[in-house]
Amino acid sequence: MKLHSPDYFDQRYVSQSFDRAALTYEQWDNLPKMIGEYLLERLEGLNLHPEQVLDVGAGTGRLLRALRQRYSQAHLYAVDISMPMLQQARHQASPGSSTPHLICAEATQLPVPNDCIDLLISNLMLPWCNDIHLVFAEFARVLTPQGILLFSTLGTDTLKELRHS
Repeated sequence: MKLHSPDYFDQRYVSQSFDRAALTYEQWDNLPKMIGEYLLERLEGLNLHPEQVLDVGAGTGRLLRALRQRYSQAHLYAVDISMPMLQQARHQASPGSSTPHLICAEATQLPVPNDCIDLLISNLMLPWCNDIHLVFAEFARVLTPQGILLFSTLGTDTLKELRHS
């Protein structure tokens, strides 16, 4: 018997919530910003020269901008469930830099071919997903055999100070 987890989040409402927040998101995204910087630090120790980079849950493109600076020759792809967030990513892109490919889609159905991504990064997107097993199956499907996955999520100690207050 196969058990399925209930849908805790209606993805339409998740998308609509991020749609509404898109214009001011980066003013208030201190936690995603801090954790994103930590993810980028992890890349410093790796000698990577990726040709294809995918940011899943890219939001307004903060990580994309840093990845563009680091891997200027790579093709960058951004997936997010919210089109207004992706529009902000396009708006925030550095002038003169090549525009990343922006794709509005869910992480459970990435419109990306098999075995083509060299670096996949995802910052705090997993808590918004109902089926992380399906998300990781998609990550495995699109990554090349030597591809690198960096992701962050919330854990039991995340924001424990808030819980204690």
